[in-house]
Amino acid sequence: MKNYFKILVVLLTVTAFTACSDDDEVLDSQKPTIVMSEPEDGEAFEIGGELHFDINLTDN
Repeated sequence: MKNYFKILVVLLTVTAFTACSDDDEVLDSQKPTIVMSEPEDGEAFEIGGELHFDINLTDN
């Protein structure tokens, strides 16, 4: 049972170090685009009424 535990610890350690590599040289500096179609600016709402949001989100 101790051998299985040692093997498990080694595998998890190797997985953690290989998953955290520094191969991401190019950083994402472009902001996402958010377009809100509904509700429109200045639109009035009833208290307790329903709200409908229509939003388009894009990212590179």
